[in-house]
Amino acid sequence: MENKRENTKAGVSPLPIFCPHAVSGSASVYGLLAAKLKDDFALSGIQSAGLHPGVAPHTSIPQMADSYLDALTRNGPLPSVVNIAGWSMGGAIGWEMGRKLVALGHRVRLLMVDTQYPQPFTSTPDDAEFLQWFTEDILGSVGADAGPWKPVDDQDEGLSRLVELLGLQPSPALIEDFRLRLAVFRSNMLAAFSYRPGPLDADVLLIRAASSQLRPERWQPLLRGDLSVRTVAGTHYDVLGPKTVDEVARLIRGHLATAVQPRPRRGPSAADVAFLELQTRAGIDDPYPSYDTLRRTAPVCLTSHGPVLVTGYTAASQALRSADLAVDDAARMDVHEPGWRSSPTELVMGQSLLHRNPPEHTRLRRLVNGAFVQRRIQALRGDVERLVAERLDAVASHGAGGGPVDLHELLAHPLPVSVIAEMLGIPASDREWLRGPASAVSVVFDIFTSESDLSLSDEALRTLGPYLHDLIEQRSRSPRDDMISALLAAHDGTDALTREELLQLVLLLFIAGFETTVNLLTNGVHTLLRHPDQLALLRADPGLAAAAVEETLRYESPIQATIRRALRDTTLDGVRIPSGAPVVVFIGAAQRDPEQFEEPGRFSLARTGVKNLGFGGGIHYCVGAALARLEGEIVFRELFRRFPRLALAGDPVRRPVLNPRGYSSLSVTIG
Repeated sequence: MENKRENTKAGVSPLPIFCPHAVSGSASVYGLLAAKLKDDFALSGIQSAGLHPGVAPHTSIPQMADSYLDALTRNGPLPSVVNIAGWSMGGAIGWEMGRKLVALGHRVRLLMVDTQYPQPFTSTPDDAEFLQWFTEDILGSVGADAGPWKPVDDQDEGLSRLVELLGLQPSPALIEDFRLRLAVFRSNMLAAFSYRPGPLDADVLLIRAASSQLRPERWQPLLRGDLSVRTVAGTHYDVLGPKTVDEVARLIRGHLATAVQPRPRRGPSAADVAFLELQTRAGIDDPYPSYDTLRRTAPVCLTSHGPVLVTGYTAASQALRSADLAVDDAARMDVHEPGWRSSPTELVMGQSLLHRNPPEHTRLRRLVNGAFVQRRIQALRGDVERLVAERLDAVASHGAGGGPVDLHELLAHPLPVSVIAEMLGIPASDREWLRGPASAVSVVFDIFTSESDLSLSDEALRTLGPYLHDLIEQRSRSPRDDMISALLAAHDGTDALTREELLQLVLLLFIAGFETTVNLLTNGVHTLLRHPDQLALLRADPGLAAAAVEETLRYESPIQATIRRALRDTTLDGVRIPSGAPVVVFIGAAQRDPEQFEEPGRFSLARTGVKNLGFGGGIHYCVGAALARLEGEIVFRELFRRFPRLALAGDPVRRPVLNPRGYSSLSVTIG
């Protein structure tokens, strides 16, 4: 698709807009838009490599950007100001093209139409999943519905079904054409979901479909120019269709009519690069070099593209306790993130204690604290010891033949789920199936949550919510000696929890009540096994189990970062923070600040002195900290007592997220 019609009114060629392809490889989606803009702008649609036999598809977004820029410059130099438009994945390609053009000295205006923030796959989808997604994408692009899709093992059978759903007659030539398109789709999807965008110095218009889950604020920290966000009616697939294209064209005309303002060019700072590195898989696997870079730059860094980054211990401790900093609560999200209430995950978290500020937080915390008093936690010691013994029996049974066993699967995950379930009064018969939904919701703690993970979490909460609601109603009719009954009875004078508040609290307690502990256990066991000198101390003196918990929280904190926002102009460690600025407090970095910890990179059970921040601080200090410490202490003591020859069996599998930091698999032999 290409439109180079002369503008007869002006006597000159219309200004060009370069349009990268969509995920299926085609640029034909821009046809209606080209017709609407033809008198003012020439749209050059760029088709993806691989749509013709013998041509390999692209495998990365930077590769696509290089290829398209090479093609665009073959007929002569590009103008000083380059306009790029992209729908869906095309917007991400346009972003990378813009980065390369800015590096060459051009100014860029980018038009992204319903472009999601790309995130990596946690695991590579199989052929059946790609075929289903391809079918939904093709049908969605033409306004059709796949209906209930039954996975098929035979690719050609699935493609034949797709052709029939399009109202076409299957033929060998048509199936071959769709086979090529599926190969391109697969390659492009893998490229998109492995792409991590870098900073862009450009002016961006982001047009979002009203019904999409697009979150514009995720692009903002990467942008050094102006971001304009506009919403039009429709869905992701019909945003460039007949009903909406006139409005999209109007917005584009208005945006491109604005004069380009010159800005001094500047390269990314060391702090910018380190922050972006933390969003890559390498940065997730080992964030500590990036933390060191940030801390050396300044314990409090004002990045050039958005957030304030806190990596020093003193500043982090101050930030967690400052009344000048707050969490993003429901009132703020209603203004700045419209549509957030449509996600069950965001609704639960946005109304939970984690996202409440005083006075609402003060009231709820006061009512909850009574149910989490220290004596109630210590009364659980016998129950925790019993549950630990049961899980260690399972480890012994599975490892009796000398083969490897997964401590995450057999101990670290089921134990905390059982403990918090027992506290809440969840029947033992329901705990096993609850592990799946609970794990899916754990993504709420990551500061870089992907859209796919959020979708899985939403589905899980549609299961958890009604289940816990029914359990609360049962306890209201027939109280027992459990946490739900205690929360139902909690009151401060005439004040008590509403049913909705209680459901949000129980959901949060169930999710948070095991997730941090799971990662505390896997991190601690792995670290102890990698430090045999410290493990020998623990084996010689099981009383050091509590010290092992504290040092694990410092050395490999399950919670690596948390976010606040400045309510007003304030200072952190002497650095001015402007009102409204997001503040990312890197707890994992603060825990290794050499100004506070001697030899911070060394794991030592003898460490004393400075209090670690593993459970946060201030009004949002973790309400379940005592419970997590109790579970960690008992596991570290009993695991190494019962299995003195415990050893790692291969490399563990780290979770592909910064928060919570831990392992999804920890294989060991018990000797």
